[in-house]
Parts: sequence; structure tokens; C-alpha cells
Amino acid sequence: MVTALTWTATAVGQEAKWIWSPEHPRGQAPQGDCYFRKLLQLDSVEQATLTITADDRYGLYINGRLIGNGQSIRQMEQYDISRLLQKGNNVIGVRVTNVAAGPAALAVRVFVKPRGRNWLSFSTDETWKTHLDSSENWASTKISDASWKPAQAFGLLGETAPWDRREEVSSSQLSENQRFRINQEFVVDEVLSSDQVGSLINMAFNEFGHIIASQEGGPLLLIYDSDKDGVPDKTRDYCTLVKNIQGILPLNGDVFVTGDGEQGSGVYRLKDNDHNGSIDQADKILGFTGTSGEHGAHGLVFGQDGFIYCILGNHVQYDGQFAPTSPLKSYYEGDLVQPRMEDPGGHANGIKAPGGTVIRFGTAGERVELVASGIRNAFDIVLHPNGRLFVHDSDMESDEGSVWYRPTAIYEVAEAGEYGWRSGWAAWPAYYFDRLPAALETGRGSPTGGCVYSHHMFPKRYHDSLFLADWSQGQLLSVKVDQQGTASSEVFLQGQPLNVTDLAVGPDGWLYFCTGGRGTKGGVYQVRWRGNVPESVKDLGHGITRALKQPQLDSSWGRQNVAAQKRELGNSWANQLKEVVSDNKSTPQQRVRALELMQLFGPAPTPLLLGELTSNQSELVRAKAASLLGLQESNPLTQAELASLLEDEDRNVKLAAAEALLRAGYEMTPGQLVPLLSSPDRRLAWTGRLLLQQVRSQNWKDFLQHSDHRVRLQAGLAMVTVDPTPENCKEVLTSIQRMLDGFISDRNFIDVLRLTQVALDRGNLTAQDIPELAKVLAKEYPVGERVLNRELFRILTYLNAQEVIPQAIAALQQDLPFEERMHLAMHLSLFKHQWSAAERYSIMKFFEETQLADSGSSVPLYVMNLTKKLCEDLSLEEARIFVSEGAKWPNAALISLYRYPEQLSPEDLAALTKLDQEIDQKGFEAEQFKRLRTGIVAMLSSQGTPESQAYLRDVWVRSPERRQAIALGLAQYPTDENWDYLIRSLPVLESFAVGEVMNALKKIQAATDDAQAIREVILHGLRMQQTEQPPTAALELLSYWRGQEIQLSSSIPTQQLEEWQVWFAKTYPDEPPAELPKAEKNSPWNIDTLSEFFGSSEGRRGHADAGKIAFTKAKCADCHKAQGGIGQPIGPDLATISSRFTSKEVLESILFPSHVISDQYRSSRVVTTDGKVYTGLMTTGANGELSIRDAQLQTHTIAAENVESVEPSKTSMMPTGLIDQLTAVEIRDLMTFLGYVPEQTKQVARLPDVSADKPNKR
Repeated sequence: MVTALTWTATAVGQEAKWIWSPEHPRGQAPQGDCYFRKLLQLDSVEQATLTITADDRYGLYINGRLIGNGQSIRQMEQYDISRLLQKGNNVIGVRVTNVAAGPAALAVRVFVKPRGRNWLSFSTDETWKTHLDSSENWASTKISDASWKPAQAFGLLGETAPWDRREEVSSSQLSENQRFRINQEFVVDEVLSSDQVGSLINMAFNEFGHIIASQEGGPLLLIYDSDKDGVPDKTRDYCTLVKNIQGILPLNGDVFVTGDGEQGSGVYRLKDNDHNGSIDQADKILGFTGTSGEHGAHGLVFGQDGFIYCILGNHVQYDGQFAPTSPLKSYYEGDLVQPRMEDPGGHANGIKAPGGTVIRFGTAGERVELVASGIRNAFDIVLHPNGRLFVHDSDMESDEGSVWYRPTAIYEVAEAGEYGWRSGWAAWPAYYFDRLPAALETGRGSPTGGCVYSHHMFPKRYHDSLFLADWSQGQLLSVKVDQQGTASSEVFLQGQPLNVTDLAVGPDGWLYFCTGGRGTKGGVYQVRWRGNVPESVKDLGHGITRALKQPQLDSSWGRQNVAAQKRELGNSWANQLKEVVSDNKSTPQQRVRALELMQLFGPAPTPLLLGELTSNQSELVRAKAASLLGLQESNPLTQAELASLLEDEDRNVKLAAAEALLRAGYEMTPGQLVPLLSSPDRRLAWTGRLLLQQVRSQNWKDFLQHSDHRVRLQAGLAMVTVDPTPENCKEVLTSIQRMLDGFISDRNFIDVLRLTQVALDRGNLTAQDIPELAKVLAKEYPVGERVLNRELFRILTYLNAQEVIPQAIAALQQDLPFEERMHLAMHLSLFKHQWSAAERYSIMKFFEETQLADSGSSVPLYVMNLTKKLCEDLSLEEARIFVSEGAKWPNAALISLYRYPEQLSPEDLAALTKLDQEIDQKGFEAEQFKRLRTGIVAMLSSQGTPESQAYLRDVWVRSPERRQAIALGLAQYPTDENWDYLIRSLPVLESFAVGEVMNALKKIQAATDDAQAIREVILHGLRMQQTEQPPTAALELLSYWRGQEIQLSSSIPTQQLEEWQVWFAKTYPDEPPAELPKAEKNSPWNIDTLSEFFGSSEGRRGHADAGKIAFTKAKCADCHKAQGGIGQPIGPDLATISSRFTSKEVLESILFPSHVISDQYRSSRVVTTDGKVYTGLMTTGANGELSIRDAQLQTHTIAAENVESVEPSKTSMMPTGLIDQLTAVEIRDLMTFLGYVPEQTKQVARLPDVSADKPNKR
């Protein structure tokens, strides 16, 4: 998973705190467990991550489900919880075990991005709840944590002893092992603090050794050494013309960046024309389409070929045409089984190949070439001194547990490389031979920046190592790559925490890294080696020797130093370099470096010189000469020299020659490519196939019958890639089918199956086009190896080979890995098959069981979508069975509703209404029942029959909480009978429902003069405006009802609403004004906070007995009677209020008592002849005297002759702030007492027993 480091607007950062139970003094926790909870009330979640560490062990739960375990405070574990969070209430629970008496603590970072909104932080602090004992469902939303105590906080993560450092010192004094775990040979120092630099995303050293860093969501900073002591210490703004920069490349005095400028998203070339140390010109040299940001354009690097390379995330593409010289010309989706199952959360849905790419281009943005594709979202690209490029790609953690899960991995970027990322479940596994494998899979993490160490100040074992940052794991990896392209890694530095975003090697030879992202604390740090570097190593010499020894040639300052040497040497530069190259006394490394300097700084090596070097004794020199020959203009001699190197003994020389031939576009004779095609080395065979693709297919069609299976397979893949006619694809299938007649190795069989898939897909061939293939492959299923079975079953699904269905269903109950059985079940769902009830039930039963499996958060949602697919041909009889058992099988019943005919029979209508009544009562508050009730309303709404409409109106009366859903249903049939219900629904409608109901009211030939209805429409218009929605529906309805009474002078909606407000005040002077209520400034409660609490696990169930006490405490009983005879009958009777009003209406009445006032209880304002004013409920006595009962329940009697005036009051006698003194729990209990919140009793309904054979048939 790649961490979302930048976005256009960031939430305020909140670093996690170390917390523990307040029952234990700091550092004195006994051995045992402590439990923690955090309640989250959320809208729809776009992305969410959680990073955790604990002293000593932890178990992590989301909504009651265990999702991970860990131990040690030395490493933070990250979890992608995006798919585990639901709309509404969520609970994060952590059980921490202190294995020995002493210090104990927990720290958790929680970042959540609601859809369409900024990131929010719910990290550990004093708002987390803690308890020393557990109970059933302690980590779920089912219990209240009212008795749990707020946690005590010890300090910020990263700054608190003893967990982050050994002793209590200020964070500014932190050094090496006090915050970071690293070999004692090294020292880590903070160079610049978060206060100085903010949250940083990228960094690079420029020609002068200054750091250029991008601030999160902000400008580029220039970080420099003001006092010349060798340590950067000052910052200032460097460029404000481009924002959200995620790649920085200082080059030749300019700075190239990826980011968002005035011309949109792209690569910008930044210039400081007046040389004042600030950028004054930003030119976009190429642009991107798609969504910039965390999956947009990222790192930049200057290649040894003089091109700029850029890594693009999978949400953006270059917005122009790639040059004809692009090495990667052909790419395809490659997933055979359709329809593709896209990510249920919407990530990258619909994005097609090439996906995440590596592109290269000239410094003016010219000749843009596509180099590689199929990368998900690597954040940086690193140039190794040997000229090879590497990226550290991210995973999709929510896909864990599926066969399409792609782990975090390091890839070497090959010419025309393909790495297999595709959206949804279509990602290609690593064993597909039409993609390249990873150099190293690196496990869970969030890869960020990277660099290579080619300096001399670190020990030699780190020379030419890749250093790669991981934000979530809080570590720097040191990676060694051997000559065969295989990598090995070790943790070089571990932070606690270490929100590292990028790193670079400075001119002093030390490793620098920056921190930040998601509003977290930023900073710049330096890693130094304690050892002594011999002066002989530090001394780079003079002249050409100094240029040859120059460290970090990939850096701007390194290239600047070489350029200075070139100026100093003048005309002798070229001759001295040529002498080094030609002198056999020069080491291979010196000769290779001399060639690199010639290519980068000129004069470029000639074809003649390079041709001579192709026969050099050193494989390093031969390989470098081959690579540079690929950059020369085409000529037969160069082609012949490169062709001869294909027979070299050294693997890397052969590879360099093959890639040079590919880049130069040479067409080889097919026979020259056989050794490459037959090679067991996947990279060599890959390049050989690409070279074959540059030759006309009729010249090598006979390779489809080649005796070497590897040649036949590679030729077949080349054919279906570049010339995928149906005829050619059939010929390829015939060719590889013959391979099955004899012995075939497992490796070749896997590739046969993959080539079969690609040929079927590229040739658009159906089972009817190749009738024998299904029979042949069905006989092979199942085989003994699970990967073979997996790929075989993909093809059998595509061919709809139904004869294998019984075996596949039986395999679901076998002892196979979960992901293999999931693969089978998901593909079974896509068979075009007339499912028997037993078959369908077997698959659905497995799908039910998957909800308990330890898998990524997306997997259950894939299952949900495929369950719907499986039930597409559910018979009506089966559907009726599931509906009849809907109280036990709510999910199955909901899916079954889709199988009902458009027009329900009287029996079906009766069954639905019966089920609705059964689950519309206490004990059925779970989300699955809410969804089912909504589905039933939708079904009944679609009927339009008098019976269904009458039932919906009855439900509207019976269940106020369902009135919005009912109103939407009734709005489909705007009739006179429904008009009053639609009108009365206006106060309870949310924004998504308002427009539809208002449009329905416009279709009914009836207007209203009801002040409350008209006022509600104006208020809805104001709310629409408040949420930046056009208030068109409200204005049109007002005009439809009362337009003849007002002449609007403005055409601007905002001003029109103001005119309607003025009209309302004049027309209904006794009514409260048509204005949105304003919350009391000092009140702790508002609609949002209370709704959030009632949606939480603690707020869902209360105690009526405690609510009765709260009813009196809030002085409700002074004016209102309630159940049990409590209270005074002055105001409305509240005994049965829940059967008349929604909870939202009641809460609004409590918070804003003057917003809506019943005529029956409207106060009067009485002014006496001596100027006194009395407001309250008024009655008139027998002699004309007036009695006023005010809000303090005092009665004032005024003689008729002393009354000056009487006016209706627009202020309710019910005072505001009555519930200010109540806690959230007391308000919950009050609502329980009034009948809105269920009692804390066990649910009556049972979840389905998935172990049963099948639902009962009635």
C-alpha cells in the first residue's frame, strides 16, 4: 500500500500519544491485559490506515473482528482498514498485554479520509477509552463503553521515554538510538525540526549542496547552510508557482518537478532568471491526464542516457502521443474471464493498461517514450551506478487473502518491461511469463522515497546499495542487487516513529532523510558513520582522476563537480577520457566511468570506439559498450557487433546487447534470437521475444512448431501480442495444444495455460470457435498443483465447461488454502449455468463463511458482489423461500428481492408486508435488517397499487423513523392520497431526498397555504445553498404554490431565496421567520454531535429507567406528561411521541424550541399599561382578565383594564439549553424513555445458521 502523502487540502495533523489505563501509575503497570476502545462515527470512507505499536503485545480489532497481532515497540505495523470501516459507527479495539510488571503503553495512528473530504485523525490520546477487564463483544459496536475510563497520556509518539528514548530529555536533544534503532556504528541527528520545515514530502540536493524540499500541499523550500558549518540550518520559500510536488530533479541550473501549476498537472521546468535564489518562471514541458495526487506523477531521475525518467502512478497517464521510438508499443488487459470484478471501494476502477508507467523524455519535454508499465504506484525511481533503474512498488493491502494480491516489491525497470498491475481482481500473478518478476518482495509497508549510496563515507558494504524508505513501517531498507538482478535487504534504520518520505545523499557523504505526510511532524535528519574514513579514500585527486572518482554521479552536485573539472581541463578533457577508456592498465570500473562521463558531458563515444570495446576482456566494459551502442544512430556494423554479443558468455553482456538492439529498433533474423527465446532466464527470454516482435511474423511463424517448448511458447506469445488475428490466435492454440500430447513440465504447462488465456482474449475467440479445447482441458482438471488448477479453472470458466462444476464445488469443502477456494467460488459464480438449489446453496454457504476469514477488507465486498452475480438466475421459488426466512437470512432475502417480478402477486405482496412487519420491531436494529427494510420499501414503492401505497402510508404513520424512505417511495406516485404525506415529510428529509419529493409535489394539482410547509421549503432551499447545491427544486415548488403572490426582482437563486424570506415574514407575521436555526454558542450539543453519538455503539441502546430521571433533571416533567403518569400537562403530552414524530424532529425541538411551535402551545406577548411585558401561555378569565404562565412556570394575572396590547410570540415558552446539563449518555437514556432508542437488551432475531443444510421451505 502506498501512503497518501499529499493532497490538495490537508487535515490538521495529530500525532499519536502513548496511552495507558489511569488505574496504573506511569511505569508501574502490573503483568496482564489492558483494553482500549475508540469510537468513530463516519460518513462513506475513501481510505483509512492504522499504524500501531505496543509495549509489550497487542491484538487489534475493528468492529469486533481481530485483524492483527504484534509485539515489540521497536516496529510499527500498518493496516489498511479502508474496507473494514462502515458508514456510521465503528470501534477500534486493542488488547495490550504487559508481559512483565513495569512500563506499558499503546500508541496508534489512525488516519481516515471520508469520501470527498480531507483526512481526519483519530490517533491515540485522552479521548480513547480503557478498561482492565473485557466482556463479550468488548471491541464491537454492540456494547456501551460508558463505564470505561478515559486513557491517560504519557506524551507524543516519538518523544516520550522510555518507549522512544532511554531517558527523559527534550526531543531537540534526541540522537541515534534514543529515537532510532540503528547499528551503533551510526549516529542519527535531527538537522531541522518540524517547526522549521513543516511536513515534507520530497527532497533533493541541488548543484550547490542546498536541499530543495517540497512542503506538503505547499511550496518548495530552500534549505541551506547559513553559517557555513556544513549543516543546513535555515529555510525560505523557493517556489510558490507549483504545488503538491512529488518529484524533484535539480538539473543544469534549473529544477524539474512533478506537480500542479497554473497549466494543470505535469512536469514543470523551474527557472531562477534573475539569480536571486527564488524561482520566477515555471514552464510545463509535458502534461498528464487523470487524477493527480497520491496515485499521480511522482519521482524523477536523470538517466545515464541523458533522458529524464519519471514514474507515474496508476491514476495518471501522459496526455500526448508516445514517440514511435518507445520501447513498449504493445500492451493489453490480459484478463480472460469477464466481466472484470473491480474494486468494490472504487479504487482505480475502469483504469486500463498500461496502468502505472515509467516514461522518459528530453529536457525540453520532447520525444516522450513509454519505457515500462503495469506498476501500481511506486513513489520514486532510483538510478543505480550500473545504469539500472529500480522502483519500490506499493501493494493493495485490502486485497490480502486473494489470489490477485500483489505484495509490496522492488522491480528493476527493463526496456519495455511489464509488471502486471491491472485494476480490480485482474492483476497478473508473478508467475505469468508475459510479465517480469520482482527483484524482491518486501512485505507489508508503504514505500516512499529512495536513493542509491555511491559515496565513500559509509562502510564499503553499503557502497552501491539502494536505500529505500517505508513510511508505515518507519524504516529505511538497505538493498543489495546482484548481477543477476536478484535483491536482498536488511533494515538499516528503524524509527519509533519514523514517518519518512524521502532521502538523498549529501555532498558530505552522509545520508539525509525527511519526514512528514498526512499532516504529521516533519523534519530533516542526517545519518553519519562514526568510523574514520582514510584520507587516501577521501582524497579524490586532481584533474581527470577527480572526475572519475566523483561520488554520487546521479546527483546534481555530483554532476556539477564533474562539470567544473571539465572546465578546468579544457581541451584535454576529451583526450584524457579516451586514454582512460583505451588504456588496458585502467581498471574496468575506471573505463566504464570514463564512458559514462563521455556520454553525459561529451564528447560522446564514437561507434568505432565502442565497437572495439565489445571484445574487451572485462564483461563490465563489454556490457557498457553494448548499452551505449544502443544510443548510436543505426548502421549495419553496429547491429552486427551487438548481434555477436548475444552469444557472449556473460549474462549481463547478452542482456545489454539485446536491450541495445531493442532500443535502436534493429530487426534481427529469427535464428539469431533462438538462444534468447529458449533461455531459462526470464529477462533474457523477455528481451528475445520483444526483438522477435520487431520482425514480421511471417518470417518466424515456423517457430510455432519449434521442437523447444520454450521457443514455441515465446513465439506464440509474440504472435498474439503483435498480430492477434483470430486465425493467428487459433494457430497458436493448435500449436500449444499439441504440447499436451507428450510430456510437459509444470513450468511449461503453466505458460501453456497463460498463453491459452492471452490467445483466447486477444483473438476474441469463443468456445464455439475452438470446440475441442474445453474437452481437452476439462480432462486435465483437477491436477495436483494448485497454481495449475487455478489457471486451468480460469480458462474453463471462460469456456463455460460446466462438466467441472461438481468437482469445483466439492473442492470448496476440502482442506485447500482459503485463497484457492475463494478463487474457485468466485469463478463458479460467473459460469453460465442453471444452478440447482443445492449447488447455489453450497457456494453461498462458502461465501457466508468467508466473512470470518482473515483476509483484506475488500475481499468480503468482492464476495458480496459475486453473490449478487450468482443469484442472477435465482428462481422465483428460491427467492420466495429466502424472503419467507428473511428474519433469519436478511442478506439472502435482500438479494432475493431482485428476483421478484416487476408486478407482485397478492401472495408476494402479502409475504413482503408480513416480513416487513416481522422485522419492523424491537430486536431488529442491525444494519442488515435496515437494508432489508429499505429494500422492501423500494419493492412496494415500485408497485403503485392501491394496496402497496396504502401499506406504505400505514408504515409512515406507524414508524416515524422510516418516513424519509417512505416519502421517496410515495414520491414515485404523486397522487392526491400521497400529497399530505409528502407535505408532512418535508421536515424530516435529508439533502439527497429533498429534490425528488419536491419534484413530486409539483406534479400534484394542489397548492398549500400551510405556513409550516412553505417555511420548510424555504429552509430546504437555504440548506441546499449552504451545501453548495443549487436550490432550484425549492424555488420552483415555491413558485408553483405561491408564485402569483410575489414578483421576484432577481434571477440569482441566493437573492430569490432572500425575497421569499421577506415575503414569508410579511405573509405570516405570527410565524417564526424562515431562517435556519442557530446553535447556542455555549451549548455542548447540536444536531450533528447528537446524531453522531446516537449512531455510535454507546448511543444505540439506553436505559429507560435512567431516562426517566433525566426527564426530570432536564425539567421536561415541569411541563410535559410522559409514560407512567410522570410530569405536568402544560405542554404536549409526550407519552406516545415516538409514534408521531421522528427522533430528528424531537431533537430539533429540544435544541431549537422556537424553530417550530405548535399553534396549540404558542405563547403570547402581553404588554401592560405600565410598560411591563409578560410572555407565556395565555388564558382568558370570566371577567376578561388574562392569566400568563411563563417559562419559569410562574402564573401572572392581569386585569383587562391594565392590558395595553396582546401579540402572538415567536418565542417558545420552552427555554433553550434544557439538555446542556445532561451528558450524552443521559440524553440517550432520555430518548430511550421517550421511545426512540432501544433498551439495552439482547436482540430477538437470530443470524443465519450457516452450518445448516439449507433454509426451510414453507
